[in-house]
Amino acid sequence: MTRKLDSVAVLSKKSPYSFVIKSCRDVLGVGLQNWLNDAFLKNITGSTSFRIKTNTAQMPYDTSIATFQIADLLGYFFFPMILCLLLPSFSFTVVLEKQFKLREMMKLMGMKMRYYWLVTYVFFFLLYCISAALFIIFCLIFGFRFITQTSPLLLFIFFICWGNTLVSFSFLLSSFIGKTIVATIISYLIVLIGPMVGVILEMQLLTNAPNARFGLLLVFPLQITHFVYATSSSCNNLDCLRKVSDIYDNKSVFFSLIYMVGMSVVYFVLSLYFDAVVPQPFGVSRHPLFFLEWIWKPFTKNRVKKNSPTSKNKILPCSSPSDSQPTQDDEMVVGASKHRLDEVDSDVLEEFLKVNPPNLDKKQTLEHLKRLKNDYGVVFYNLEKTYGMNRAVKGTCLTIGKSECFGLLGMNGAGKSTTISMLSGMFGPSKGTAFVYGKDIRHDMNDIHQIMGLTAQFDILYPDLTCEEHLLFYSRLKGVKLQYEKEHVQSLLRQVGLDNETLKTKWSPNSSALSGGMKRRLSIAISLVADPKIILLDEPTTGLDPLSKRHLWNIILNQKKNRTVILTTHSMEEADVLCDRITIMSKGSFKCLGSGLRLKNKFGDGFLLSVSYGAEDQQRAEQYVYDYVPEAVKDLTLTGTTVFKIPSFSRSDLSKTTSQSIEHATPKQQMEARSIAGLFKHMEKGKVEHGIHEWALNQCSLEQVFLNIVQKDSEKRSASEKEVKCANKRSTVLIRQCLC
Repeated sequence: MTRKLDSVAVLSKKSPYSFVIKSCRDVLGVGLQNWLNDAFLKNITGSTSFRIKTNTAQMPYDTSIATFQIADLLGYFFFPMILCLLLPSFSFTVVLEKQFKLREMMKLMGMKMRYYWLVTYVFFFLLYCISAALFIIFCLIFGFRFITQTSPLLLFIFFICWGNTLVSFSFLLSSFIGKTIVATIISYLIVLIGPMVGVILEMQLLTNAPNARFGLLLVFPLQITHFVYATSSSCNNLDCLRKVSDIYDNKSVFFSLIYMVGMSVVYFVLSLYFDAVVPQPFGVSRHPLFFLEWIWKPFTKNRVKKNSPTSKNKILPCSSPSDSQPTQDDEMVVGASKHRLDEVDSDVLEEFLKVNPPNLDKKQTLEHLKRLKNDYGVVFYNLEKTYGMNRAVKGTCLTIGKSECFGLLGMNGAGKSTTISMLSGMFGPSKGTAFVYGKDIRHDMNDIHQIMGLTAQFDILYPDLTCEEHLLFYSRLKGVKLQYEKEHVQSLLRQVGLDNETLKTKWSPNSSALSGGMKRRLSIAISLVADPKIILLDEPTTGLDPLSKRHLWNIILNQKKNRTVILTTHSMEEADVLCDRITIMSKGSFKCLGSGLRLKNKFGDGFLLSVSYGAEDQQRAEQYVYDYVPEAVKDLTLTGTTVFKIPSFSRSDLSKTTSQSIEHATPKQQMEARSIAGLFKHMEKGKVEHGIHEWALNQCSLEQVFLNIVQKDSEKRSASEKEVKCANKRSTVLIRQCLC
């Protein structure tokens, strides 16, 4: 019997287990096997009714396997990326609070940093949990086997471990960054590039160096990349981790979870450490070994007493104190101060000697310093701040009473805000120190913050919180008891005019909806929370309209009783109204010190005499003024009015001196005999005869005092710079002559 075998082509569907039979040569063996089977059965049975027939068919396949190749491969990249997307938000939030001083403001109001990190950690982790839940729902909808076929308990452990790692790393990243834009860019680069690099490394090291992969798990975010890659690979091999115990058989998944737990702890500890020791734009950085403070603190207390304020150089004001023996540079500074001793204002020198009395031994100096700390609210002890080569504050010495409002005046860059920042703890002093109600700003800022309130130069407010919520928040930070906090908050709102009755609203508005004047009122109310002993006001009325200024002045005047207030301002009128004593700073040092009236008498140009007269009486009226005050100088002449500058008179009683004796006396005797009372009598006596309609006498303004002092200081500096240049030129000429 002859059988004809035709050419056959069998095509199969694509699958990992399919194959293709292209021609009859591929089925020749199958036909030959059938002939052999037939011949064998015929020989055994002697009949052709029995047959064994062999056929070909494709292997069965699972349709779900065919969907793996693209979807699961993309999952290697996108699953880690999606689970890292909260990193920019976390780091942005932490850096934002640093950059805009919100965290320093909370610290100033008494917040402990451990509570800050705890609350922030919990808040971030809750946000992550919401994000992870949405991610799981998305994966379930689209049927990703990484989620659907893996043990739910194992996934729960994974998401918990990764959430802690993500939050901890965001803290670590933010500890090195001071600007939000930088934090955002770096975070997104890590999110976009990290998973891609991780997958590429996984594929390369899987074949070349499998054990080296575990060393990469120290780097963020390779922990999650390794976990996703290992879990997805198991599912790809039809061996998904359906039980938690399966991780012991899968070393990659097991070590991924272990590294997540370990690195989350490492990241968090490092973030706390670097946040404390890395210098930041604001705040005082700690010593690199601060965590060993409990070991050396008993010894350093004695050393601080030995080396700090009491043993430092206290020869002259504005000198640079030193912890040890004076170096050559210190001697130069001291020598320069000696050279300027006759130029230091007597009141400034008196204040310096009050803080640094001469001829005291070590024990007497300690006792004297202790008395100062007990008697005064604030004591500056050679307080100095240096930025590189620039000395922003130059060894200032000052005492401020416990019920005194003290004003710091000066141009931009004079050192006012730097001084306030050192007192508030935003900056640490480079040398010297200050004591606030007996507490040292170098070591006791946490205690100082409990008794201090601050109105910063720029409003530090949360835009989404209302006025009441701001005060409630800071009241709780300050430790106001719960049963009194609402009453306390409403009292503060009434005092600054931000309560609902004054604003005529049912609900307190958000701070972002307030005007500039209302924001300053809210800032002052925040500084008054918990009735602090000391209030720092850094230019509280800058940029406000006159009505808002007056309202704030009334608030400050009412609140300055029984507490120390330190005010910096550019408004001379404001300082004159609010301050009991005033100092004018220039280039980091005090140029004068005293009450507003004393400064006007000491540094002012005398008085301003305004005389109004008829159109034809100008010459007679002006001559009548010159008859009593020949030294008078015209300052301003308008139609019908002349303003004279009058020098200060002695306070002698004019009743002892007649007008005839003044006429026949010498100029010096005349000057000594004249007085303000005499000028009043002179102007009233002859104003009708000399055509004077009205006249007014005003004392020199504090603004004029400020301009005089700053101008004199500028002239001295210019002369000093010229002397230095001339000396340098002479030195250059001498060197050239020696070389020749």
